[in-house]
Amino acid sequence: MSIFLSFKLRRASNTNKFERRRNKLQSDYEKYQVFLKSGKVDKYRDLEAVVLSDTFQKNKREIENKSYKKSSLYHEEKELKKLQKSKKIKTYFKVKNSSDLEHFCKIKETPELKEFIELKKKVDAGTLTKKSDLDEWNKYEKLKRYLISITK
Repeated sequence: MSIFLSFKLRRASNTNKFERRRNKLQSDYEKYQVFLKSGKVDKYRDLEAVVLSDTFQKNKREIENKSYKKSSLYHEEKELKKLQKSKKIKTYFKVKNSSDLEHFCKIKETPELKEFIELKKKVDAGTLTKKSDLDEWNKYEKLKRYLISITK
């Protein structure tokens, strides 16, 4: 009889196991039904349709491409900063408004400088020497001293 009783009890334990499993499935199904009625699934489907649409993807790409570091404005600003550090640009702005530049521009337009340049060309070419034409040589020396004195 003990064999018969143990066999029946084993079946009963299997039945309990089955009942627990069925109850768990039933509770899960009820939770599923409540979740379906909550509207979250519908909202998910709507959002999924929007996010996967071509217009959304296009807008997303446009926004991602508009990052500042990829824009032309960023590159222009970067180039400006690089140029601001340049020695030539710094020198340009120092000289641009200086009195030395103004003085140089005034001297550049004088007829004395033009005449000196012509005489200097003759001296460099060897056609004007102190022995060949003393008057022109003296004029050359006088203009040279004059230009040196006004540039100091």
